[in-house]
Amino acid sequence: MQRFKRILYLQSTDDTRFEEQVLDKLISLAKANIAEVTVVNVFEDSFIEHVGRALYPHSNELLGFIREKKQQRLDHAVSVLSDAGVQVRGELFQGTMFVEVIREVLRNQQQLVVKVRDPFDNHDAVAMHLFRKCPCPVWIINGEQFDGFRVCLGALDLGSTREETIDLNRKIVELTCSMAERMKGNAYFVHAWELEHEVMLRGPRFNYGEDKLADMKKSLQKTLVKNFDALTAGLEFHVPSERVHLVEGDVKPVVHHILQQVGADLLIMGSVARTGLPGLLIGNSAETILSEVRCSILAVKPDGFISPISLTT
Repeated sequence: MQRFKRILYLQSTDDTRFEEQVLDKLISLAKANIAEVTVVNVFEDSFIEHVGRALYPHSNELLGFIREKKQQRLDHAVSVLSDAGVQVRGELFQGTMFVEVIREVLRNQQQLVVKVRDPFDNHDAVAMHLFRKCPCPVWIINGEQFDGFRVCLGALDLGSTREETIDLNRKIVELTCSMAERMKGNAYFVHAWELEHEVMLRGPRFNYGEDKLADMKKSLQKTLVKNFDALTAGLEFHVPSERVHLVEGDVKPVVHHILQQVGADLLIMGSVARTGLPGLLIGNSAETILSEVRCSILAVKPDGFISPISLTT
């Protein structure tokens, strides 16, 4: 399945320890998808202003040196990708990093943004902005994780009946299976569920016994299995039942547990949004999980998501 025809690689930090490994992954991904790659670096306005204030009147010399280094790094990445047979171009922008990336996504209809997790910022502010505001999928790679992405875990919301969420689930299933196939690995899935109003049902007003509650939970689990089967119906991929984890509990601890249990290299999950309201995300677990897990994360938006960043803002 060839999903990504236009890939943007963001050189988001000056840490180049993992550059060659990232470029190797980009080459594999681009060739597998017959995709073109845009390598982006950003000369940030905030940094320019800080240096200008701190080092005036010598700031121009330093800023010129840094700009040249950024351009050299950009040119090197373009050269490596081009020599490997990948159609590639490079862009050095000036501005705010996440804003310039999103503008490039909008301007040239990029379909995937790739960046390495910031090793000096556990919360990775740029990644957070992209998770919230970038209209295409965002892949944040753990820079210490280049042995492969052989175990891909897709996190689903199988309990929702909203068409938007069902479509997003389908996109996550397709991406998880496709990425696993490209990496010659395995696709796993997780859904955390809870019996709605269980505390109230146990209370004196309803006084449901354990047997009745157990029957309700079994019925709910059957519905979740049915919903998952509906998502995979018609796909060329077969997902064995032992790789589908429907676990009772809160989403964050459940996802953490299954990540460790299956040894996931890549977590694929969605951000739920209300179509038509720019930048509004609801239940955005990808943001909170990013700072708590060490594996790579691919965050996906639902169709119709509208970024609060535009080509004119």
